[in-house]
Amino acid sequence: MKKFSKDVHFKKIVRPSFFLLFFVGFVMPIFIHAATFSDLVNKFVAYVNVIVYLLASLAILVFLWGVLKYMMAGDSKEKLTNGRDFIIYGIIGIFVMMSVWGLVNILIKTFGLETAKPTTLLI
Repeated sequence: MKKFSKDVHFKKIVRPSFFLLFFVGFVMPIFIHAATFSDLVNKFVAYVNVIVYLLASLAILVFLWGVLKYMMAGDSKEKLTNGRDFIIYGIIGIFVMMSVWGLVNILIKTFGLETAKPTTLLI
């Protein structure tokens, strides 16, 4: 019998299982309950907006953590570099999240889709 290492086990079994669970649990209900293309897009936009807000909040926290680390570093060059890196990562994260949010809104306005906000994200 062939023995599997932990890395092979993760790549062949665990990773595809997580993808399948995500797809069945979160993506499929969106497609099943959408009556029209507009409903599908509205649900997609609602989910993207929530994800963008959460990730933008996380990026702001990373930025503020970097500022705090930079201010508390003192004379340590290593700590200054570490704080600066967190600041840069936070700025990049904020830029990426706002860009995604902007692109989604551009697509909504380009295709003239209704942007009715659902009362809940649960399907």
